Amino acid sequence: MQSFSLVTGATGFVGSQLVRTLLARGESVKALVRPGSNLAALGDLPKDRFKLAVGDARLEPSVFAALAGCSRLYHVAANFQLWAADPKRVILPMVEGMRATLRAAERRKLEKIVVTSSAGVLGVTSNLEPVNESHAFNLRDPEAYFAAKLAVDEVVRESLAAGLPIVRVLPTAIAGPGDWKPTPNGRWLLEYLQTPSTSHFPVSGGGNGR
Repeated sequence: MQSFSLVTGATGFVGSQLVRTLLARGESVKALVRPGSNLAALGDLPKDRFKLAVGDARLEPSVFAALAGCSRLYHVAANFQLWAADPKRVILPMVEGMRATLRAAERRKLEKIVVTSSAGVLGVTSNLEPVNESHAFNLRDPEAYFAAKLAVDEVVRESLAAGLPIVRVLPTAIAGPGDWKPTPNGRWLLEYLQTPSTSHFPVSGGGNGR
C-alpha cells in the first residue's frame, strides 16, 4: 500500500521546496493547502505520487483527514510576519495550528513528525561560543514572530514529553531559488542586491565588537 508524507504550508517557500525534495527522493507526498491557495509553486509534479489535500492546519479534523494514508508529517505552515501591532494575531494562529496538527498526528499514530521551529527560540549570546539546543531563550521583548515560535515550541515540548516521535528543525534565515512571494528575507535580499554600492546598510558585529 502506498504511504504518503503530509506537508503543511506546502504552497510557501520552504514547504514547496520540501515537497519537491521528497518527491525527488522517490517518496509519495500529500500537500495540505488552504481553499483558494495559489498553487503555482506546486506545478508539474508527478500525479502518481503527489496529491493535494484541501484544508486548514489550524483545524484538527482537517489535518486528521489529510493524514489518511500517511506515515510521516512535515509541519511547515507558519505566518512569516515579524511584527504586528497586536502580537496575538501572529502568536495565536501558530499555536492553534501546532496543537491541532499534533493532536491529529497523535491520533494517526505516525512513525515520524518533523516540525519547523526557528533558531530564534535559542535566544542570543554575547560571546563567540556556539549556541546549541540547550541554550535558554533570553530576549526580553522579542518580535511577534519569535514570540510565536517560542510559544509553539512549548507545545512541541509537551508533545515530546508525551512520547510523540517529533524532530525539531531550527533554521536561521532562509533564502534562495523558489521564494516566489517573496518572503520577508527574500524581499530584503532583493532590496540589498538592487541598492547602489554607494549606499550603506546597518549590520551587527560579533561579540568582540568587530
